[in-house]
Amino acid sequence: MPTKRRFMLFLIVLIVMLLIKYAVGQEAAEPTVGWDPVSCWDCRDDEALAFGLAAIIGGIFWGIIAGFGRAWNRHVAAREGAYFTGDLVLLRIRA
Repeated sequence: MPTKRRFMLFLIVLIVMLLIKYAVGQEAAEPTVGWDPVSCWDCRDDEALAFGLAAIIGGIFWGIIAGFGRAWNRHVAAREGAYFTGDLVLLRIRA
């Protein structure tokens, strides 16, 4: 349950984190991290982008196919009576 004390502690921690980020996170006048166009041997090719998109879209389709496959296997096992064997759920009603 959020209380006034927890909210104040949250604000204090947030302010301290922001102050530390401001104090330590100052960049130099010249950025040291970035893309070096000299080391790019073929920058006009979008091969990396194509591989990334293929991995993302392929992962989505693989997840859909694998999910439908698992659901179908459970459906077939339940129709054959092998999915719920009876030892999974034991109900004992005592009067």
